[in-house]
Amino acid sequence: MASSETLPQLLMRLSSLSDLPEPVVPEGYTLREATLDDLPGLSNCLAAAFPEMEWSEEKTQRRLFGDPNVSKIFVVDAPDGTAVATACNRSDPKNFPGAGYVHWVGTDPTHGGRGLGRLVTMAVLHEFVRQGFTQSVLETDDFRLPAIALYEKLGFERQFTHPSFEARWAAIPS
Repeated sequence: MASSETLPQLLMRLSSLSDLPEPVVPEGYTLREATLDDLPGLSNCLAAAFPEMEWSEEKTQRRLFGDPNVSKIFVVDAPDGTAVATACNRSDPKNFPGAGYVHWVGTDPTHGGRGLGRLVTMAVLHEFVRQGFTQSVLETDDFRLPAIALYEKLGFERQFTHPSFEARWAAIPS
């Protein structure tokens, strides 16, 4: 494989959205649907969650609010009103027909360990049920070990749809 070739993100699938536990909101935090007024806070949250990437308000608007396949953006506010976690409901009918796509799950690391990633992921999964989806997919990076562990606890399974996935998944503890 040429070194200039970009490998796809790892794929995970939750084959059933039945019997999902209800999201649990930690005391003092608030789960809600994001609006365009949240652009500054969401940009800051995503920049903290994904420090290897630049998250301007323009990029946040384009990648979340401006994506026609994103139907809902969830945000968790800290007790002081700061956006500290987010995730999006997305669909990708061409690549994943019939499945909801969990998109841009991120938590500000200063609020880590409080179950906020689980909270926003569960909110997305429950919204998929309301939208009529029966399963869900997500893509993630090899180095996002806490996220992968969370997704597996929620029942997502590793997929092997690309030749590189077997060796890459083997390198990640289960």
